[in-house]
Amino acid sequence: MFTILFVIEGIMAIGAIAFFIKSFIKPKKKNDLDIKSIKEEQEEEFVLSAQDFLPFEKITNGMIKINDRNYVKIIAVDNLSFMLLSAEEQLQAERNIAQFFNMIKNFKVKLLTQSKRINHETRFLEIEENIKKAPNEIERVYGYSVLNYYRRKIRQEDLLKKQHYIVVGYENYNPNLSENDIFMHASEELEKKVNILASELLNLNLHPIILDDDLLGEVLYETFNRGKEVRLSYINALNSGHNSLFVGGINDVYVQAKR
Repeated sequence: MFTILFVIEGIMAIGAIAFFIKSFIKPKKKNDLDIKSIKEEQEEEFVLSAQDFLPFEKITNGMIKINDRNYVKIIAVDNLSFMLLSAEEQLQAERNIAQFFNMIKNFKVKLLTQSKRINHETRFLEIEENIKKAPNEIERVYGYSVLNYYRRKIRQEDLLKKQHYIVVGYENYNPNLSENDIFMHASEELEKKVNILASELLNLNLHPIILDDDLLGEVLYETFNRGKEVRLSYINALNSGHNSLFVGGINDVYVQAKR
C-alpha cells in the first residue's frame, strides 16, 4: 500500500518538475523558424542591377527606351562659327535659325548642350614620340620643355568642348497598343521626325549626325560619368571587360543572357 502511494507521489513530482521547466522554455514560433528563409527569398527576389538605377530601360534600334510609353532619338549638331561670318552671312544665319525654331515648335524636342573635358594625352604621346626622333639633343630638350609647359597648363585649366544635341521624343497615348506595336510606331515616327530635322539643319550648314546605338551609349556614359570620361573613355570602358550589371549579386543575369 505504502509502496504504491510512494510510486504515485514520485510520478506526480516528476510531472510537476517537467511542467515547471516547460513553463520557462518558450517554444519557437513558426514565424521565428521561417524568418531566415523568408529573408533569403526576399533578397533573391529583389536583387537590383545597375540598370535599375538608370532613368531609362535600354538602347535599341537607334533609340533610347525610357519606359513602355516613351522613346527618344538624338541628333548631334556642330557649332556654328558665327563670328567668322560676314555681316550679311550672320544676318542670313539668324533668319534661318529663327525659321528652324519656328518649325520645331510642332515637334516634341529638347535642346541639350554637353560640356566635356578634352583629353590631350593621346596627342601629347604622339608629340613625345616625334621629339625622341629629333636629330640632336638641343631640339629634344627644347621639345620636352614646350611639351611639359602645355601639360602643366592643361592640368591647371580644364579645356572644355561643347557638343549640342536635339532630343526628339515620342510618347504613346493609345492604351490598346501592345509593347511591340508601340516600339514599331515609335521607330517610324521618330525616324521621320529626325530626318526632317536633319534636312533642315543641313540647310543651315550645321552638319547633323543622327546617333546610332554606339553613339547614344557614349552620350549616356559621359552624362552619368561627368569628370571621369577623360580617365576612362567610353570605348576603353567597353574594352575593360567589366560589363556585368551586378556587383555582388547572386546571379549574373547579363552573362547568362549573352549565353
